[in-house]
Amino acid sequence: MATRTPRIQVTLSEGSFALVSRLADLQRSSRSKIISELVDDLSPPMQALVEMMEAAAKVREDNVQGIRDASMEALDRLQPLLDQAEEEMGLLDLMIKRGGDEPPTCNTGVTIEVTGSKQRKSSSGKKGRK
Repeated sequence: MATRTPRIQVTLSEGSFALVSRLADLQRSSRSKIISELVDDLSPPMQALVEMMEAAAKVREDNVQGIRDASMEALDRLQPLLDQAEEEMGLLDLMIKRGGDEPPTCNTGVTIEVTGSKQRKSSSGKKGRK
């Protein structure tokens, strides 16, 4: 006749096996019964331990979710600044590319005449005059 009680197979160290065997002999009981009673006696503290570990796991999950939420909120607040910085870098890049060999636009009317290895500024307003 099959039993409805859940069963497990346990591997013990030689020392633990010998101790359980001695206790079973002294109590005139089986090793299985000794181990079963031991586990039953330890169930209340094991239950408390399991509940504490479950609570700790929930706290970790809540913290991870909280960190995710805070990170997304920070990114949302930083995005306009990142967009602005990217736009300004694009403008700076455009200014550098446009700058090339031409004088800045604020120096309208000033020309640079090259004579030998020296440059001379002229403000006559007429370009190309030597």
